[in-house]
Amino acid sequence: MLSQRGTPKWIAPLLVIILVVAALSLAREILIPIALATLLAFLLTPICSRLERLHIPRPIAIAIVMAVVISAVGAAGWIIEGQAYQLASHLPEYKSSIIAKLQSFRVSHGRMLGEASKAIADVGREIGGTPPAGAPASLDAAAANPGPISVKVVEVPSPPFEYARSLFTPLLGPVATAAIVIIFSIFMLLKREDLRDRLVKLLGERSMHITTPALDDAAQRVTRYLLLQTVVNGSVGLIVGLGLLLLGVPGALVWGLLTALLRFVPYIGTWIAAAFPIILSLAVAPDFKQPIMVAALIAAVEITAGQFVEPLLFSSGTGVSSIAILASALFWTWLWGPVGLLLATPLTVCLAVIGRHIPRFSFLETLLGDGVALRPEARLYQRLLAGDHEEAALILRANPAATPTDLFDTLLLPAMRLAEADRHREQLDDDQQRTILELAALLIEDVSAHPRGTIPAAIPGPLIACIASRDAADELACRMVARQLDPAYFSTSIISSDSLTGETIERIAALAPAAICISALPPVAALHARVLCKRLRQRFPDLPIVVGLWDASIPTAAARSRLGDLGTEYVVTSIAQALATLESLVPRVTTAHDSTPTGASFNAQPALDAPATPPQSNLADAHTPVSTAKTDPHLSPLHTRPA
Repeated sequence: MLSQRGTPKWIAPLLVIILVVAALSLAREILIPIALATLLAFLLTPICSRLERLHIPRPIAIAIVMAVVISAVGAAGWIIEGQAYQLASHLPEYKSSIIAKLQSFRVSHGRMLGEASKAIADVGREIGGTPPAGAPASLDAAAANPGPISVKVVEVPSPPFEYARSLFTPLLGPVATAAIVIIFSIFMLLKREDLRDRLVKLLGERSMHITTPALDDAAQRVTRYLLLQTVVNGSVGLIVGLGLLLLGVPGALVWGLLTALLRFVPYIGTWIAAAFPIILSLAVAPDFKQPIMVAALIAAVEITAGQFVEPLLFSSGTGVSSIAILASALFWTWLWGPVGLLLATPLTVCLAVIGRHIPRFSFLETLLGDGVALRPEARLYQRLLAGDHEEAALILRANPAATPTDLFDTLLLPAMRLAEADRHREQLDDDQQRTILELAALLIEDVSAHPRGTIPAAIPGPLIACIASRDAADELACRMVARQLDPAYFSTSIISSDSLTGETIERIAALAPAAICISALPPVAALHARVLCKRLRQRFPDLPIVVGLWDASIPTAAARSRLGDLGTEYVVTSIAQALATLESLVPRVTTAHDSTPTGASFNAQPALDAPATPPQSNLADAHTPVSTAKTDPHLSPLHTRPA
């Protein structure tokens, strides 16, 4: 696909993406503090707003919130520093335990594996010119290699300024970043309405109807996610820390806080944090009881929080799929390091919101959103196109409470319309068309309220003639109507689309039906239905004729105007409307048998996995009692007429 100058159209978007990624990487020192400040402002805005509702001035409310946050961070840092110092001071004591555990895994030298490893080591020494272990060294080697020379390192005292610089230089970067984040957050909280208005102005006042809901949606989703995630992560970290403290794991509060922080990393953060206390307990404990209990504690807390607590709190969700969250975590970590891992989910939520509200960036919603990528009818068509009967049946089973008529109107007919549109664009070959028609015929038999083989009444009812206006897809729609008409009250006959208009009229004259249903599946069958309806009306002026233009998304009035003046007022757009119209036009005949109601649930039918009757080659069939039917010489062998 080329542009007017011969350049592929995908070159420009690719260059834009490369430039954006390069800018994000090169400006990371500036963008990371701004992103962290924005994240902190999103987190603190609801709290500040709540204080302002209590008639506390905004500057004082922000000062109170910031003082609490800084105090909490300082207290956490003080606790971590004390725990870390205590842990470091006891590390030499754990050396003996670690050595004992390693020795318990060593292979005994008396065993076969030990002998093999010893032999391999001796061969390695001989190849390298080193004598085997225990062999005496030669005198020349001893003379050539005198004993080790004693070396003593003397430390030269550094000036006080150099000592202070070496002490505080590593702290300047994090402290400066923290100060920038706090200052930016304060100004964002103070001027949040002004920043919003400037952003709307920057995006264009003409797009205000798009940017306003987009900004509100992004703010609501990000703020809700951060608040609830902070509460859940803090609770998990507190429970883990107290549990490790009761189990006697050194530095329990440090590991609890680390769990709370790393839990912002989706899916894997908790298990990364869990590795540290488990490894430490393996080194400290005399046996394996404590490590097993530590692992069980963390697993139980994480499963409870992830599978029970979070689904209740995050009922509305972030709007981002799980795969998109993992992919974004990898991308932002590669781009911005550990800070990118923390910012991955909020940034991805904002991108998904942009794709949801701005049509030009709708691909972001498709790539990142948690919605269904394909509509159900498109999924069904894709499965029909792939020849997958089992998965197509599962799509129909997705709503067990739906009636067969509902499934026809909401899934199967829309899928057939998609197939017809592709066929008329010459995008389907003959094999694909045949596969779609055969599988659709099987699904109709599986789903129908009255499938082939249903025992009809002893006395056949009024005949409904279903006529396919143009092709085999119209015949499938005829079959849907015929399968939903109760055989206890009606007889049905389907006239194939292979017949010419004159032949169809003669067959109708021979059948003498009580009503006619003309089937026309968009997009191009309306013209044939209009011509056929006019010819039938000229020949049978008093015969009720129902025209089905099978597209429930368009109003009936629009469908009637599309078909033009047909000489009939019975125009329907769905199977449900067709059934209601036919049953109102043709009175039911009371018989000795009762059959399943037309609106029976899909679950009441035979299982979709049961073998269905193979469809005929021209998709035409009869739905009349065999014992009371005789062949009409004007019909094809697959059509019968009640005696």
